[in-house]
Amino acid sequence: EFTLRAYLNGRIDLSQAEAVAEIVAGGNAFQLQAAQKLLAGKLSQTAAQIRQEILDVLSLIEAGLDFSTEDITFVGPDEATEKIERITEALETLLAGGIRYEEMIDLPSVGLAGTSNAGKSSLLNALLGQERSIVSDQKATTRDVLCGVLELEKCRCTLFDCAGLKRAEADSALLDELAAQAAAEAINAANMVLLCVDMAKTDYSEDIEISRTIGAGRIALVATKADLLDEQDSKRKQTQLAELFDSQLVVTSTRSGRGIGSLRALIDSRIVSLTAGAAEAADRIAVNQRHRKIVAETIEHLDDAAGQMALGNDEIAAMFLRSAYEVLAGLEKEDIDEAVLDRIFSNFCIGK
Repeated sequence: EFTLRAYLNGRIDLSQAEAVAEIVAGGNAFQLQAAQKLLAGKLSQTAAQIRQEILDVLSLIEAGLDFSTEDITFVGPDEATEKIERITEALETLLAGGIRYEEMIDLPSVGLAGTSNAGKSSLLNALLGQERSIVSDQKATTRDVLCGVLELEKCRCTLFDCAGLKRAEADSALLDELAAQAAAEAINAANMVLLCVDMAKTDYSEDIEISRTIGAGRIALVATKADLLDEQDSKRKQTQLAELFDSQLVVTSTRSGRGIGSLRALIDSRIVSLTAGAAEAADRIAVNQRHRKIVAETIEHLDDAAGQMALGNDEIAAMFLRSAYEVLAGLEKEDIDEAVLDRIFSNFCIGK
């Protein structure tokens, strides 16, 4: 309500009003920075500069039309076309460099995978800081896909636990088969997988098979139940697991809290690298579907204007440039009916 009032009273433009909703929905630190740049008017400033460049070219072309009987050349076709193409390139760069607002809505997912009783549920609870999953010594306690939002230093993600992945058995109950199917589908869709391996056991053939099924690219190896081994046995087992899985591992114990902080940091860095590189994201602006539609339409008008200039149709080119100027102005404030405003502000939470 307050953001709508600010827009209607001219205190902020439309893109800044949308930035408030984008800040609320931002999934990591870099997405928030992009939305904050939008709120600060970075998109509006960029659009205003580009509109001024369009106006400069338009004024030169129209001056030539107004004084066509005079022996004066304000701008030649080649020069005008070059100016229009530079403006088009600037808009294309804006589109390519923006973080899609729609991409912010779906948080990246991190799945806990492993055999039954590998310590996945305990690890889920430890990472989330709450009792989200039932913990039991009995195998196959977890059947449904359980999830929660993991808040990290630089980002957020969905963390989920599911039934243990295991070979299908001929006498498996229907419920076990459905649980295994749901687990496999969830793990396959995850951006990152924490493969939980019980340090206290001796046979890892099933764990190795699971790791091959998932693929090494998304896996982070997590050694669980480190508290069940003494220091000497723990070091020996770490070396063994690193060789077996050909991977570095994070050693954890949910009872002592060992390795939980290191694991959170690893997830944080992996998810940030998936969403946007730190160096690239620093200068990016949050761009939503409405912005992209306006910029794309402006580019179309500019392309048409350049084409008409090449054909010597200055008057038609001026018409397309004027259209491009008017369309781009819609990023800040446009003649927009109440239904469209309702649609934009419906994305806001009550009280935000």
